[in-house]
Amino acid sequence: MSILVKISQRNLLRHRGKSFVIGMIIFLGALFMTVGNAIVNGMNKGLEENIVERFLGNIVIVSSNQIDDNILTGMPKPKKVISGYFSVKEILDKNEAIQQYLPMGLGYATVFNPQGDHPLYVASFGVDFAEYQRMFHSNISMIEGHELTNGQKGILVNNKSRDWFYDDGGFWTLPTGHPMIVSNLSALALSNTNHLTYRSELVLQGVNADGGSLDVSVKVSGIFKFETLNDVWDSITFLDIETFRECFGYTTSSDAKVVLSSEQKSLLSAEDDDINSMFSDDSMFESADIVSKKYDIKDLKKDAKKSGTNVIKTDPGSYNIIGVKLKSGYDTMTQVKILNEQFKTNGMDARAIPWDKASGQIGQFANIFRGAINGFVMFIFFVAIIIIMNTLSMAALERISEIGMMRAVGARKGFIAGMFLYETFILAFVFGTIGMLVGTLVQRLLRIAHIKADNTMMVLLFGGDYFQPFLDPGTVLLCIIQLLVVTGLSVIYPIFVARRITPLDAISRN
Repeated sequence: MSILVKISQRNLLRHRGKSFVIGMIIFLGALFMTVGNAIVNGMNKGLEENIVERFLGNIVIVSSNQIDDNILTGMPKPKKVISGYFSVKEILDKNEAIQQYLPMGLGYATVFNPQGDHPLYVASFGVDFAEYQRMFHSNISMIEGHELTNGQKGILVNNKSRDWFYDDGGFWTLPTGHPMIVSNLSALALSNTNHLTYRSELVLQGVNADGGSLDVSVKVSGIFKFETLNDVWDSITFLDIETFRECFGYTTSSDAKVVLSSEQKSLLSAEDDDINSMFSDDSMFESADIVSKKYDIKDLKKDAKKSGTNVIKTDPGSYNIIGVKLKSGYDTMTQVKILNEQFKTNGMDARAIPWDKASGQIGQFANIFRGAINGFVMFIFFVAIIIIMNTLSMAALERISEIGMMRAVGARKGFIAGMFLYETFILAFVFGTIGMLVGTLVQRLLRIAHIKADNTMMVLLFGGDYFQPFLDPGTVLLCIIQLLVVTGLSVIYPIFVARRITPLDAISRN
């Protein structure tokens, strides 16, 4: 073994030029594979952080009657209500893989726009806003106004949607009771400040899956932006869950349970003749004495004063999606399969879908970009194999005299094969290590450069608002495995060529 290593080292030093050329090819392959894997890993990490952790969750649960997996993009289709939410809730509570979940309403509404030529559409989330912020790490920051608190009705409008409202609707959106902030005006609104029309109350029309629609007037509580991917989620607004249900014709918490008195029950169950008898001459009027009494306005105000707090309980109402976040270490597709089996076994109106399918075109574009970068890395992978293989094969043919003489003095084919294998792996170790170290340095410099995405496509490509390639121990291990595979595959044919060289080939060459 030591003789083989020494001979391999001597050959590398003797053929410095060829060794350097092969080493540089390995160096470039290791460099590009390291940077490419860092980009893919950074994109995956960015998408997981920005979509899964800060917006939607790993899994989205919808009604089993909801055929389309895409709930966020494409044509705005009404979403089916999940019937039997509490049964679904029991399943989720028992699942050890689930870290958090949040029931929500999602629908597409039209903003009443009498003065504009274009319809204004928004995607509205009906949520317990405080719970949404807790689950998704306060991804929403307020620009103007204030957040929705429990029991408060209102709408939160995205700052990009507000610009769009002005461009197509001719009005500037202001939170109720808040002054206009000139520095927040869009360029078009700023050019027309003398004739600026603003609204602090919007009329929304939502359409539900049954074809029904309702108009609701809702006050604007605040203007917000997403901390990440705001350009992607620019049309999303947030409503309190009760206003959402009213807008889309779903059951509100006040409608969920109504206790009727005995008189009301008897009236509902009464026959037509009984109802008509209530309005007969004998029963319609009643004699009463007139009593004069003075009323104090202060006493009336005390009597009319509300007691208790206005806290709305949202659980008894309707939801059409549930965002689910998994604990670290649990695979999304595995948990999707487990949940769907449980829902089907128990006959529940629920279906689990992974986040990339639920996010529609956003997830599709992300997968396309990710596939393209992986394809680029694989292209480098195969190109490196072909170039190294051809270079080693040419080196073997140029060393026919040397190899033939070694065969003549007793070297076996296995020894020749081992010599070539050692030479190649020594080059791979030295130049490949340097290439990976330089690739690590390049990805660090790219992170420090803090390159910002200029458009939505770049945001999806970067996996976030900034280009953040990322290397972790798993990615480094992947790079090492790829380098070993490239080296191993590229040396197979040159070894085959070298093993076929005989002493007679050396004599003929001389």
